[in-house]
Amino acid sequence: MSLSIIGGLSEAPSTPLDEQGPPKRRNLVMALGNQYFAIDMMWIQEIVQLQPITQVHDTPACIEGLMNLRGHIVPVINGGERLKLGRTKHTERTCVVIFDFEEQTVGFTVDRVVRVVDLPEDESYTPTSEKAFRVDGEVLVRIDPQSLLETESLLANWRGEDP
Repeated sequence: MSLSIIGGLSEAPSTPLDEQGPPKRRNLVMALGNQYFAIDMMWIQEIVQLQPITQVHDTPACIEGLMNLRGHIVPVINGGERLKLGRTKHTERTCVVIFDFEEQTVGFTVDRVVRVVDLPEDESYTPTSEKAFRVDGEVLVRIDPQSLLETESLLANWRGEDP
């Protein structure tokens, strides 16, 4: 597996987490349309198959509704809609990535989960930044789930404002 950081930085080989070198973190790679996104595994509680979702009246377009996850009611966000890529269409490969966010469980629909990769840990990475990597010829954009799930940002999106 080869890894490079997009944006003019030099290419560097990927190494397992237990080898010497810059610290790395495990990231889940998920697909939305023909784009790939990576999210640090520390935020992910679990990944489940798409289950029936109950729509809720008068919510932002990116909120699909509520899902019953083993007796717990979980709000579900449409990943494509939230990232302004177009609404994620449900197929047999669609799944819900479950995040544990500020003591609230939240689901995020994705077209499919691709794999887990080790990406360099970057202390300069902030919730408002994105960083792109090339792994095995695919471009991955690392995103921060906090920025995806922030209530104010969701409401701004609902009102048509820039978050």
